[in-house]
This record gives sequence, C-alpha cells and structure tokens, in this order.
Amino acid sequence: MQSRQLVPLMGYQHRRLHTAKSIRILKLYPAEHSKEPLRGRLIEVSLDQDPQYEALSYAWGSEDRVRELECNSGIYHITFNCWQALRRLRYRDEPRFLWIDSVCIDQDSHRERNHQVGLMGEIYSRADRVLVWLGKGDYKTRKAVKYLKSIATESGSELRRWLTLDMVLDRKIVKVMDRDSSVLSCLNALFEREWFDRVWPIQEIALSQKCVVLCGDESIALDDLMNSLESLRNVTYTSDEIHRVHFHKEMWRCVREYSLIETWKWNVNSCSAMLLKARFQNASEPRDKIFAFHGLFERLGVRFPMPDYSKSVSQIYTEAAYVAITNDNSLEILSGVTGEPGPYGALSWVPDWSNSRPISEIIWYKHEGGGSIPPRYQFWNAERLLTLQGVAIDRIEETSLVFPEFNEFLDSSIAEVEVLCTWRSKFEKYSIGRDMAGFFDRFCGPSWVRAYHNVDLPPSEKWLKAIRRYKADSKTTLNRWLKLWGDVYCPEKSEHGHAVLYLFNMLTIKPPSGTGPLRMHQLLRKLLDRKTMFRTRRGGIGVGSMFLRAGDSIGLFAGCNLPMIIRKDKVYWRFVAPAYLDGVMFGSEWPDERSLGNFTFV
Repeated sequence: MQSRQLVPLMGYQHRRLHTAKSIRILKLYPAEHSKEPLRGRLIEVSLDQDPQYEALSYAWGSEDRVRELECNSGIYHITFNCWQALRRLRYRDEPRFLWIDSVCIDQDSHRERNHQVGLMGEIYSRADRVLVWLGKGDYKTRKAVKYLKSIATESGSELRRWLTLDMVLDRKIVKVMDRDSSVLSCLNALFEREWFDRVWPIQEIALSQKCVVLCGDESIALDDLMNSLESLRNVTYTSDEIHRVHFHKEMWRCVREYSLIETWKWNVNSCSAMLLKARFQNASEPRDKIFAFHGLFERLGVRFPMPDYSKSVSQIYTEAAYVAITNDNSLEILSGVTGEPGPYGALSWVPDWSNSRPISEIIWYKHEGGGSIPPRYQFWNAERLLTLQGVAIDRIEETSLVFPEFNEFLDSSIAEVEVLCTWRSKFEKYSIGRDMAGFFDRFCGPSWVRAYHNVDLPPSEKWLKAIRRYKADSKTTLNRWLKLWGDVYCPEKSEHGHAVLYLFNMLTIKPPSGTGPLRMHQLLRKLLDRKTMFRTRRGGIGVGSMFLRAGDSIGLFAGCNLPMIIRKDKVYWRFVAPAYLDGVMFGSEWPDERSLGNFTFV
C-alpha cells in the first residue's frame, strides 16, 4: 500500500476504439473495506460478441471531477456522484463489470462521443441489468422504498389482478397516509432526487431488460417501482414530485408493449408526445434533450438523425420538430411553441427544448379547431420554412393581466386570485349574456377528466362563487392566511375560510370532503400558467400565452387541433402560440375549401 503511494500515477488516457460496435467496460476490482481506493481496468469489447456487463444510470450532479479512480495504471478523475455509486456497487470478493458513460466514453473526443451516444440505446438494452443510482439514502428514502414495495406487492396480488379492485387498493393507500402523515413527505424526498429530473434516464430504464433502483443501501426492482406508481396515479392529491415520474413509467411501458407485440402500432402521435414531454426534463447540454431519445426512437422505428454535437442547437431542434411532423403526420408538436424568445434563435414553429419550465400547453387532444381532416403541410428551404393550409378568422383586440407562473407556494395564490378577479370583470363587461362558468367548464373540462378520471363537469359555479367572495386586501399577509389554516376543515365557521378552502392550494395530506372547487383551482393554476385572457375583434373570448399581443391574428389550419396565434413578419408569418378560443375549438369556424389559403412560417 505504501509503495503505491510513493509512486505517482499518470493521468489515464483513453485509447481509440477499433470497431463500429466497440465499447469499453470497466472491470471494477473488489475491496474488503469501503474506504479502499477505487481500482479497475477499462477493457474494449464488441457489442456483437454479447459481452456480459451491467450499465449504470445515474445523475452526474456536479461535473467537477474531484475524485480518483485508479485505472489501467493511471489516474482517472471522476465526479463525486460516480465515485459514490462505484463504492456502493463494488463487490468485496470478485470484480464487477460495469458500463458508465462518464468513464467508458472519451468525453474529450467529439467523434467518439457522437458515435457512442448513438450506441447508447443498444448499450442499455443489451446490458444484463441496468443499475439506477439515486444517491446516498436517509431515513425518509428508506421509508419511501419500503412503502413502495408494499404497494407493489398489493398491486401485483392475484386478487387485484383478477378482480381489478383498484378502489380497494386506493383506500389502503389513503388509509396508510392517514395513519402516518410522514409517508407523503418520504415519497417526495425520494422522487425529488436529481435522477428523476434528468432526461437521459428515460431511455436508460425504458430499454433495460432488467433493472434495479438503488438509494443508499435500499433497493427496489424497477417493475415494482412502476407498479407502485400506477397505483399511486389515482391518489390525485399526491404532489407534483410524484406525478412527474410518470413519464418514466409511460416510456417504460411503451417500449415493453412494442417489444411484446410486434404488430402493435404505438400511438400515432407518440413521437410528438414524447418530445413534448422531454422539455420538462433537465440536461446540462441542450442538445441532449433530443439525443437522449435516439435509442428509443430507433427501437420504435422512428428514423432520426444520428447524434452530432458539432451541429447547432437550433439545427438539432429543427430536425426534431421536422421528424415529429413527418413521422406522425401530425402538427401536434406545434402545441409546444409558446412565443417566448429563446437563446438559440429557433424558428417559430420549433419548440424550445432548452427551457425546462415552458408555459403549460393547451390540451391538444379532444379539440378539432382545424377540422377533422389530415394536416396539409409542405417544407421549403432545407426544412426551414413550413407552409400550412388554413384561414385567419379573427384578430386580438385586447389582452388582460398575465396569470402568474405556477409554483407550489401558498402566498402566490393571492396574486393569482387578483388576476382572476380582473379577468372576471373584463369577461362580464364584454360578454353580456354569456356564461363565465360555462367558459371555464369548456376550457378545463378535458384536463379535468384526464387529471381526476371524473366524467362530470368541473365545479365551475362553486369555484366562481368563491372568486366573487374574495376581497383583495393589500394588507393581507401570509401569516394571516396561515392563521386561517384550521378553517379548511370547518369552512362553515367562516366565510373567509370558505374562500380559502376553495381558492388556496393547501399542502395537506388528506383533502377535506367537498373539495371539488379546490381541485379545480389547483388544475387551473397549471392550465393558466403565464397566460392571459384576451378579447378578439369579433367579440370572442380566449386564453393564450403571455407573449401574444393586440393586433396578432388567429388562424385555423388543416389538421391543427388548436387555433394558433400568428404574427406577420414581412413576407412570412411567425407562430406565437396555440390558444383556447371559446366557440371555435370543435371545428364550428372551419370554412369550406375555397376559403383556404397558404401560410408560410419561419
């Protein structure tokens, strides 16, 4: 041991790989004690030879390489998260063969990086097992993993499988949360781990043959985690940290169904839907918001350009939008444009994937603003110009206050309700004889059904009644609202408390009975995120992105489910964002063929 310390080791240099299917595998040497230095050897193998290895899926965390791995008689510097994972995975009595992106790929070689990223789908799908490392555990994460295991056991029982007793299981979940109020906090602590936020893990687990999730000393099979998430899906008062991981579950299930049934045709718009959901995941490299799905697209038969980090971000995003439209024969990808200026100068019809907190979408399915006909589109100038067939039906005359950005904090609701009060005043002024409750029923109805599996109309009348009761008070402080917390459970004691029940997103474990208006308010907070209410020249009322402005036109386009706010830019047009325009969402304004014209967008 002392002689090793006396001889300084040189930094490790990757050697060039020999074949198109070559990868490196880390042979991690065993150690009896956890504090012993990490030692290993990188071995070149070919995927064609079916090598035996496990693939690591983890979040890099800080990219500073502050720890050491003794590798091939040299020193290779690794990140702290990687170092932690290797210490956890190292065996005591035999070597372990691992594939780890930050170690096995020469990150300094753009050529190798491009090629290996293109192989990553195959690397994870061929691995004997994928090991997900969430980081060091604590009391909360240990409790969360044990709870998820118990849910998975219940959800996989023969009784539930044959009798489909979903409601029985839901009651059990609720009962446990009632008995132990810390359960939700523990689940949040687990799902707040950075791994769930990153874009690469979506593909890594979806393509795995077998996968286990590790957090500290605790572990859970991926199948069990996914089954427990399916059961938690119906417990609608769980937090956003839990609901955001359902994208992992959807992609995991999608690949398995595609693999099990060769003739199965996956959702016709799944390429667009996958790319739109990818925006909410994080990546240090903006190009990875697209490249991280290359293996998934390959598995699902979608022809996508090979990863190439020498291309500009704008070019990569344009290629992604082009593939989404042409592969799906759908314009759904347009639902992701927001009008917000981006850092990479993307075209107006291309979503900005670099923004992980985009303005919330207006729901695409269930609407047919552009008629129930296929899209009519054509690309020009090396796929930079997009021509659609449609008609401009109206122009924006006036906008109102912008609804605040969605967040979890209680005090933000005060500003939100003040915006809603302003909207109500404008609506009643310009919409004589029209029903505002009906407007919000229609606006959030499809999302209400989707979020709460409730076919009844949302409780707009009760919600509006609470809005009308609200009296804006500039002297109201957060402390004053917190003093009214108890009124949530006994709203009849106080009319003010009744409004709090309806309007404020109380972070309680068990929502009180009769909270339909509260649920509606929670849903609307997300649907109205950074949107404004507008009035059109023809007297229409709608909701759209904060970046629309008076003078913008409203267009309907063949095959485009949503009305689009558009803006003339010299010769061509620019998309601003989709909009909800009451009365035109189901094709009632779609004209006959003779009225259609061509609109070319940059």
